[in-house]
Amino acid sequence: MLIDHSFSFKGYISNKKLLIEQLNLAADVTTVDLVEAAFNQWALDLNRHLAGDYSIILPLKTTNQIFICLSAFSSHALFYQQDNNELSISDRSQDFNNNAEVCPFAISQLLAWGYIVAPQTLLSNIQTLNNGHSQLWQLSPAIELVSSKQLTLSEKIHSASAEPQQTLIANTTVVDRVSPDVFNQLPSLSHILNQPVSAEWQIQFLLTLQQRTDQTEIISDEGLNLLVNHQSPMIKEKAKFGKKIYRHSLKRYQKPIKKLKECIVHLYQAEISNWLDADVPSFETWLMLSYELPNRWYQQRLIAQSLAQKITFIYTDNTQIKTLIATQVQGVQPLPTQPQLFNLADQSIVNIFDAMQRLMHHGFTPVTHQLFHIVPPVSAKLISYYPRFPAQVTQFCYLALTLDHLARHSAWSVS
Repeated sequence: MLIDHSFSFKGYISNKKLLIEQLNLAADVTTVDLVEAAFNQWALDLNRHLAGDYSIILPLKTTNQIFICLSAFSSHALFYQQDNNELSISDRSQDFNNNAEVCPFAISQLLAWGYIVAPQTLLSNIQTLNNGHSQLWQLSPAIELVSSKQLTLSEKIHSASAEPQQTLIANTTVVDRVSPDVFNQLPSLSHILNQPVSAEWQIQFLLTLQQRTDQTEIISDEGLNLLVNHQSPMIKEKAKFGKKIYRHSLKRYQKPIKKLKECIVHLYQAEISNWLDADVPSFETWLMLSYELPNRWYQQRLIAQSLAQKITFIYTDNTQIKTLIATQVQGVQPLPTQPQLFNLADQSIVNIFDAMQRLMHHGFTPVTHQLFHIVPPVSAKLISYYPRFPAQVTQFCYLALTLDHLARHSAWSVS
């Protein structure tokens, strides 16, 4: 729900004993008092000193300001909107759904990479903090962003570490069989995420958790297998694939996508120029740790919470990240193979194309009508593309169908 500028803390602090000593606090100090003392001591560098996995909203009543922050490697999220001299903050993007406008540039990012680069979100005028980001807002007499700091990957890795604890053992496994009900679960999954389903790992993770019989806490170590040199399947022959599918309103964002990639590369180069360790991370590793993994962790947290399951992520601990970077294998590594959820012999793939056509011919004008040429000839083209580019076609169908499903229930529009 929208947070009315009151204190909010989600997650955990893993070096609490050390902080109590550093700040000269009582052993039974409350979380709000601990966070206040830490802010008074370190201000926007607070998340360099507080280890753990958390989000913070801290009102500063004496100055009529508000401080918001995510830990260096956070699986949590904070969304905000500045509108009509009002600052709205929430840890749920669903709270901004009412008559919202979908950002076509964000859709382009989902098609190109499978995730959206912070601070942008799926919805226009709604922004989000990236992990390791802190902001200080003035609330009156006028709302304005006073200061902001984004920790570099080096700063995150060399920030405070967790106190010694028992080694966690991962207990997540990849589902080894295909559920016959995958197609019908896509709408509910998109509602859990509050964004269209754009990657197979999302439905794969949902199926994995649904099949768990053990009710113990989920300890996820997926970071290790994800740090590989790879690209989204939608990048391959993107121009050819989208030539007769994307409308002009979406095609015009291909150049901004390229410019965003160039900006990210320049940011990486600037960060590693000051890298002090001998083990400089590759661009793919840096990109994964800076943007993609936190995005993925947050979505996995949403899925786990929807199934009333608790989840902890091993690689939100920078000690684990240090070890991972120091031992990473250089060069290209293959992505782990996973069972194909759809194929032309599966009736569910036929349902996808059938549903795409029904959206256009049964009285509903979907938001994708302004982004994609979803008509019977294109559905036939997608079917012909499927044997050559199954991942591309599947991803496109996931996104197109679930985007419209969300739009029908949330009154989303596209300018």
